[in-house]
Amino acid sequence: SAAILLLDMKKENFQIYYEEYPEKNYRQVAKGIAEKAKKKFAQPAFLIGISNAAADGEEVLRGIEEVCGQEVNAFGGAAGDDYAFTETFVFTNQKDSDSAIICLVLDE
Repeated sequence: SAAILLLDMKKENFQIYYEEYPEKNYRQVAKGIAEKAKKKFAQPAFLIGISNAAADGEEVLRGIEEVCGQEVNAFGGAAGDDYAFTETFVFTNQKDSDSAIICLVLDE
């Protein structure tokens, strides 16, 4: 199965970030994305997708909160594989990984 989001927005109102976390440093990777987003937007909001069944989504949120504060709007979930628990992927037009985060950041 696949989930697809189609939006028609001005490019200056959003940014897509994609980072792998091969070292399982979920919080640090998310913090890096949040820092980039904060430089681009005064008040960023995050739509997050993570891959790898063992990925710690709470650590991802904590990394974003460290930079943007506890009142940040962040939504998302983990890639699924119909309960096989073997491999899950996130992807962009150029990349895919079973150990990465993809994040659509919107300018609130």
